[in-house]
Amino acid sequence: MGGFQGAHYRFAYGGGYYDLVMFNVEQFMQLKLKSLLYSLIGDYTRTHRLT
Repeated sequence: MGGFQGAHYRFAYGGGYYDLVMFNVEQFMQLKLKSLLYSLIGDYTRTHRLT
């Protein structure tokens, strides 16, 4: 990671904000998993609809 995001993560980890670090790791893993699923099976039905 570079730029602002990398600096943000280094600050959070270096400052002892481990809960923020783990939240960021969780978000990263969820997005990577979504990307992997999309590349393997393509578009999928969304389950949360507002209408």
